[in-house]
Amino acid sequence: MDVFVFGGGAAKQWNRFLNAVPVEFYYAPLLVSLLGAWRLLMHERRIFMFIFLLLAGCIAYTVNYSINDIDSYFLLAYVSLAMFAGFGALEAE
Repeated sequence: MDVFVFGGGAAKQWNRFLNAVPVEFYYAPLLVSLLGAWRLLMHERRIFMFIFLLLAGCIAYTVNYSINDIDSYFLLAYVSLAMFAGFGALEAE
């Protein structure tokens, strides 16, 4: 099997990421991460942009990398979601 970056199959990897996120975080922490992203967007836009660019950059690059064992390449995206969740937990206090 040939492995190429930007070799197609982005939809397959994107679906794999979307299916893996609830397994890794469950649904409640994902809702808290949305709250954190909203809080940062409204009050701390520079921090929001930094974390969002980490998340978007990781996903944009990784979904275009056509390998079977892609899950470890999504780690930065998971860390970014966890950072948003941390800020969401601060907002929920």
